Amino acid sequence: GNRYEQEKLLKQSSTLYVGNLSFYTTEEQVHELFSKSGDVKRIVIGLDKVKKTACGFCF
Repeated sequence: GNRYEQEKLLKQSSTLYVGNLSFYTTEEQVHELFSKSGDVKRIVIGLDKVKKTACGFCF
């Protein structure tokens, strides 16, 4: 799209950082909580690079 369309879409979108989560928090739990406030497009859970386990934050 053109620049105007891109700027409009950017203004309508948000990325939320959520920290201090339990290492056992699941993507499903995050979705259930935040979908009460609006449309959740995707969730990215932060993972430890070596162990591949949750690090206690998500976007």
